[in-house]
Amino acid sequence: MYIKHLWKASIDENAWQQAKRMTLGATLGWCIASMFDLPYGAFYGVYPLVLLGFIPTRTNAKITIEFLASTVFGLMASGFLVAKLSPHPIIMLLCFTFFSWLCFKCMVQGLFIFGASSVCILTSIVHLASYDATSWNSLFYAQITASIISVIVSYLAFLLFPDKGKKLPPPSPPHLTRIQLNHRVWLGTICCCMQFIVFQSLSLSDSFGAQIATILVLMSLRRDMIWISAQKRLLGVFTSCCFVMLIQLIVNNLSHIWLITLIFYIIGMLIFCTEHAREGIPGKGFPGTTTIAILYGSLTPMNNQIGESMYRAISITLAVCLMLLCVNMTHYFLNQFKSTRWV
Repeated sequence: MYIKHLWKASIDENAWQQAKRMTLGATLGWCIASMFDLPYGAFYGVYPLVLLGFIPTRTNAKITIEFLASTVFGLMASGFLVAKLSPHPIIMLLCFTFFSWLCFKCMVQGLFIFGASSVCILTSIVHLASYDATSWNSLFYAQITASIISVIVSYLAFLLFPDKGKKLPPPSPPHLTRIQLNHRVWLGTICCCMQFIVFQSLSLSDSFGAQIATILVLMSLRRDMIWISAQKRLLGVFTSCCFVMLIQLIVNNLSHIWLITLIFYIIGMLIFCTEHAREGIPGKGFPGTTTIAILYGSLTPMNNQIGESMYRAISITLAVCLMLLCVNMTHYFLNQFKSTRWV
């Protein structure tokens, strides 16, 4: 009882409920994927975390529609780019730029969930589907089923662990001028396109975590906030990778026992979900939860989780640092034009 009291001492009841919702959602998603041996199991663990942790309000019809609509848009756009335009890289880049611009435009005009989820799905599916070894049917099936299951799981999590007190509404976003909005949209669009060029030009099929991390840091939409977000993300990824490596050393050759893996998955999720709920905004905790979901989502009896954790930590650090350099250069470039100058 004392340990439980100490664990909850620095968070209120609503935050503790959120931590339990996130843990339940990510665990149910991972269990479904692992029990039925579904492809791309990371999707099933990550998407419930997005709905239950990244979005500050209760899952409702508006959130559900935006989230599922983003899945449809992301799959249609990525399928069109890869299937029809792969032989024409210049046209493919122009179309990708337009889709990215549309996503960031939605983010700054009140459709943040749709825009943010769409650009994540678009970039990740294009990245994965561009390799010959990828099964499109498996990839698209995993994306659709993971999205639907995540919505169902999020409703169930709120039903079992509702908020216990009155929750303060999220603060209203600051009023921005048209020029500031243009700066945000084009900052995200240009950096997203630079990332697209790099991952399409190099053979980085094992760097899905680095690819999606560089997109997630752009969700802050401002250079100074992107830098803060990136620093916290790197710390969260590093600590969660250390956790996974420590667990692998503890269980040694027992990771093939499903129940043992489940127990440590729940423990890790609860630790980092609680940290996320304590912070109140995406900081160190949220990237920690997604890292565990991705690493365990790709777990097989032959996996070397220590090696994969080290590779993930190093690749994400390098990718995010390069993205920060791109953000800085793009910020100064946009400030050279009156229509996009940040004041």
